[in-house]
Amino acid sequence: MSYILHYAPDNASLIIRMALERLGVDYDTVLVDRSTAAQRSDAYLKINPNGLIPTLETPQGPF
Repeated sequence: MSYILHYAPDNASLIIRMALERLGVDYDTVLVDRSTAAQRSDAYLKINPNGLIPTLETPQGPF
């Protein structure tokens, strides 16, 4: 499993991207659309029960 970064512009995901790039880790990104409150959707709350952005899914679980 690769890493999956759930992000939204201006939500502090840049530092996570920089760290992943620096470590040479493969990752995919998924835009969380704040205009539709996607961070409050059932699907997103299963990943991050607090509804916070960004969330990084790893083989060990989400952070």
